[in-house]
Amino acid sequence: MLKTKVKAGAITNLTDARYFAAWEVHWLGFALDPADEAQLDPATARAIREWVDGVEIVGEFGLQSPAEIRSIAEAVGLDTLQLGPFAPPADCEALDGYRLIKEIVPEPGIDLAGLRAQLAPFAG
Repeated sequence: MLKTKVKAGAITNLTDARYFAAWEVHWLGFALDPADEAQLDPATARAIREWVDGVEIVGEFGLQSPAEIRSIAEAVGLDTLQLGPFAPPADCEALDGYRLIKEIVPEPGIDLAGLRAQLAPFAG
């Protein structure tokens, strides 16, 4: 068992998903953004999900609308949604009811106070 929660991202096949699940990672991420070169179609993501146990399934999204994200999340059966660095706070609010991971890109040289200020709009 891993001591730290680990997320394996951009999973594209069952072999990798089962490998990481066997290592007891906490999250398996599927790139569900059409602009992502590692994009997995929702039907394949759903099929892989049905073959792994003991992990939370994360949908990795880019600039899709909250409505599109919600539709894909329901089709795949996602546990958690990961929103890209350009997703505004309003998108987070529109996806209420889902556990969210918000990808951020800290500015170079940012200190803890600056990081808190950058994250403040997303605090719920």
